[in-house]
Amino acid sequence: MITLSGIKLQFHHQVVFDGVSTQINVKDRIAIVGANGRGKSTLMKIILGEVQPDSGEVHRAKNIELGYLAQDFSVEAGDRSLLDSVLDAFQSVLSIEGQLRELEHEIARLSAAGDPDLDDVLHHYGTLQQRFEQSDGFTLKSRAESILMGLGFSVADFSRPVREFSGGWRMRMAMARLLCAEPDYLLLDEPTNHLDLETLDWLENHLKSYSGALILVSHDRTFLDAIVGRVLELDNGKLTEYAGNYTAYEAQKVAREEQLMAQYANQQRQLAQLNRFIERFRFKASKARQVQSRIKQVEKIDKIQLASGEKRIHFEFPEAPRSGRTVVEGKHLGKRFGSNCLFENADLMVERGDRVALAGLNGSGKSTLVKMILGRETVTEGELKIGSQVKVGFYAQHQVEELNLRNTIIDEVLAESPAAFRPKVRNLLGCFLFEGDDVFKNIGVLSGGEKARVALAKLLVNQHNLIIMDEPTNHLDMESKELLMEALQDFDGTLIIISHDRYFLDQVCNKVVFIHNKVMKTYMDGYLDFYERVWKPAISQPVEKTAREEKVVSPSTTAGYKTKEQKRLEAEERAKRSAGERGHREAIRKVEVQIEKAEKQMKELEAEMASPGFTKKTTREMMDHSKQYDDLQKTIARLYVDWEKLSASMPD
Repeated sequence: MITLSGIKLQFHHQVVFDGVSTQINVKDRIAIVGANGRGKSTLMKIILGEVQPDSGEVHRAKNIELGYLAQDFSVEAGDRSLLDSVLDAFQSVLSIEGQLRELEHEIARLSAAGDPDLDDVLHHYGTLQQRFEQSDGFTLKSRAESILMGLGFSVADFSRPVREFSGGWRMRMAMARLLCAEPDYLLLDEPTNHLDLETLDWLENHLKSYSGALILVSHDRTFLDAIVGRVLELDNGKLTEYAGNYTAYEAQKVAREEQLMAQYANQQRQLAQLNRFIERFRFKASKARQVQSRIKQVEKIDKIQLASGEKRIHFEFPEAPRSGRTVVEGKHLGKRFGSNCLFENADLMVERGDRVALAGLNGSGKSTLVKMILGRETVTEGELKIGSQVKVGFYAQHQVEELNLRNTIIDEVLAESPAAFRPKVRNLLGCFLFEGDDVFKNIGVLSGGEKARVALAKLLVNQHNLIIMDEPTNHLDMESKELLMEALQDFDGTLIIISHDRYFLDQVCNKVVFIHNKVMKTYMDGYLDFYERVWKPAISQPVEKTAREEKVVSPSTTAGYKTKEQKRLEAEERAKRSAGERGHREAIRKVEVQIEKAEKQMKELEAEMASPGFTKKTTREMMDHSKQYDDLQKTIARLYVDWEKLSASMPD
């Protein structure tokens, strides 16, 4: 158990916490919510002991383990392999394994020599083995592999050096370390950043069955709804607790605010009545005792504080110029990169007023399709047309990183503005809370959320009737996300959006284009209905793989006149060659059937190892799975060698 009592903290003149108290039990599932700057991450660091409060107490039960994933924290780049880097967090356990291997050699030597020291070595070996088993050493590697696959890594990635992975993937490595360690209290600050929807599904399921306490900060309400059972809201330095998930919190908050407003109104009427009496009779001697009584009564009243009414960003998209009815049309559309086919023979129709969510696994072609619509990527097959009078606006997550860090805020937006809009730029920036001299701040000193607001402001300086957005909610807090959602709902043009935020898509979009197994289909569903009805069943099926191409033998032709004898001899030769070819083809076919069977078993095993329940199996079961997996890898490698030899010796 962790208990916080009367926590107070102040940075300069800003009160962060003013008497915060709460208790966190070992099985709790908690979300910490509040606007940016309210101290969510700071509260986590106080729980961890990384930040000391000005006053108040933090009590942690003895011998508990805490694990923390900070926002955008990642594993340092280096030459260590992915798997070794994740296992590095368990050096004490791995060192025991090393000692066990050394002792096994020593036991074999002493046993062969009949050495009397054997009993002592066996006793030491048994002690170490017990410690190793208590530390889950036997399952550590298989558990790490299972978690890495769940987080989107392939088996081939395990041996790759960490330096080859991007920052987002290294953040997944850091999460894998924590999930392998299974601390008693797991604190995750924005864990869904950089995750695709498939990985997000896996993480949700894994955390649902997590054995310890979870404390989460996240701007993904669907994720929070699926996991948490308590919500701690920070506002005005105070902490308010709510029972239930995020949706329940919102409903309770509205009811509580309505009740608080009624109590506040009653209190204000009472105070006004008391103050009127005090002012009226303050200087009347006969009423002096009553006046003093009412002054003391006013002083004793615990004044109700309403939630902060500070400024919020507010904006709307400019009115969309009218476009033709057909905005984007694709016929028999296909896209390939070399031999890699993303989709083929696809038909796409986006009409004026459509609000389209693009869905698909990582690498399915969503962003490539967007680039094709923008004219930044060519069409491999078929035809793609943009309708008449279509004016495209584009906002992507990488645009935040592409802001010129040396520019001031106002210069960055002015650079995008047409001449007619330039006089209105300062008013627009005010809507995004950049007021007064704030507009002259350099982009480089802004937070991620502030940079996202600048990038959004740049989108609003021009009129568009087709807006395409790629992960627009990254870097936005819950409140800013809600305001963007409302602005998009009011936009009278056409939308195409890629996002892993399921609630956001459900509220904004009325159509889903799903790219899966090279096929593009359109669904007239709300996104959450599509997610349950189509997405979940689809991703549970194996992804179609390109079949190995058989070696085709093209018989040579001989020009010119042939005698009957020549024809007879050639026919006999062809018959012999055909018999040999049939034998080779049959041998190749048998090996291919074996490969297909082994790969199917391996895929089923990978799916089982990546499932949340795998880590709950017994030590023996996990070791058996690990051995079976290694055996299959060796079998498949041997079969491919056989297949290549047979293919190479195929008669010409």
